[in-house]
Amino acid sequence: MLAQVATLQARQIELQHARSGRATNLDHANTELNRSCEELQRLEALLSEATKGLSALEKQRESQLAGCWLPLQASIAQLDQIDKSSLNEIRRYQRPPGHIMCLLSAVAFALGVQQDWSSITVMLGDTQLLERMASLHTTQVRACLLAASTCVCLLCNL
Repeated sequence: MLAQVATLQARQIELQHARSGRATNLDHANTELNRSCEELQRLEALLSEATKGLSALEKQRESQLAGCWLPLQASIAQLDQIDKSSLNEIRRYQRPPGHIMCLLSAVAFALGVQQDWSSITVMLGDTQLLERMASLHTTQVRACLLAASTCVCLLCNL
């Protein structure tokens, strides 16, 4: 009987150690979960701040674009004064100056053309290019202006 009591006591001690180990593991898991939650909250706060900053930049850009609208409409009216020989001259560039590439990339973007130089030279050879530019929808022109202003910002930061 004494042997059975000793066996039961040993088993009871093993169970207590096992419970203690599980409790330690559970405590460790809770600690890790709390750390993960804190990190998630920190990242959510950073994302919120970044979103606010992006919204402010978008509003600023929209404000800047509003100031470009009347000159843009006047520019569209002047498209018929662009002569084809000037377009052909630009087309012959092997490496166009940055500002020309930037402007033509924005036009290509608005027209749904790839913005690499070989695609732009094909676009410049299009006999309907000026008509296509004149018939751009307002949203396409806004996209073109956004692309051009982004490009100008990037060039200014070089």
